[in-house]
Amino acid sequence: MIRNILIILFFSCLYSSSVNNNSLFAFSKGAKTASLSSIHFISDDISGVFYQPISNKRNIKNDYYFSFLNQYEKQINILQLGYCIKHDENKNLSLGFIKRNIDNIYNTTNAWNQNNLVPSLEDIDYDNISNLSYEEFSLIFSYNRYLENSIINVKIKPLYHRIESNKALGINIDLTSNYELNNISILYGCNNIFSYKKWDSSLSEKFEMEYFSSLVIKLKKMNLYFELNNLIKEKIGLEYRVSENILFRTGYNSHNRLSYGLGIDLNIINLNYSGLNSESLGSSHQISVLIKLEN
Repeated sequence: MIRNILIILFFSCLYSSSVNNNSLFAFSKGAKTASLSSIHFISDDISGVFYQPISNKRNIKNDYYFSFLNQYEKQINILQLGYCIKHDENKNLSLGFIKRNIDNIYNTTNAWNQNNLVPSLEDIDYDNISNLSYEEFSLIFSYNRYLENSIINVKIKPLYHRIESNKALGINIDLTSNYELNNISILYGCNNIFSYKKWDSSLSEKFEMEYFSSLVIKLKKMNLYFELNNLIKEKIGLEYRVSENILFRTGYNSHNRLSYGLGIDLNIINLNYSGLNSESLGSSHQISVLIKLEN
């Protein structure tokens, strides 16, 4: 019954539309996922609290996660923290925190006479140009329900956003499921299945709904990733195990963006790095650290 409801909701997304795609959550993923072109797949650790369902193959209770993303030549900084509250054979409950800072956003409203809509250089008072005060963060509550050969994941994401004295509150909800058979995993879902954000100026917005279906094929020394997505269309990724503890990753999507990364998998700690180059926006780099206290 639950699976049938999820399938109906997934296909109903095909007929949905919205108005804003500049979501904080569009960047809330771990370095491993980012290096694989941000493909959705089952996470085997607490980093999935932001973006993915979490596997029940390992008990991750009390695991901690930290990630820092330096995006587009240091223009945007994103901090992520994750913690697993409860994990057993039937369910997983995890908590995440994400915060975005954007540097060098200038407030020019006091720099010239507003009656002059097109100021000349001598009209500008550069002493009255200042940095905007910007703050944006969210908590993420991730619940995974484990069924036979599948997982149902729900993420509830309340958010707070402030630009100068303008403040907004909102909430987003994601819904994802999968099916696993031997070395193949099929995942489908919808991000922003519910999205609402209200500013104290009475303006409201919602983020664009993202629906997707992905396929992961697990081989002896490598994993192959494929995804169809309404926003970015096609994505592909490859993860290759160079040695017992070192993994190389790369991905490519239909927006002609190539991503790459490296993972170091140790007994009590995982380190992951991802890089992405954009011709128009510059390079982005992310480092993620996972601490596995149960091992």
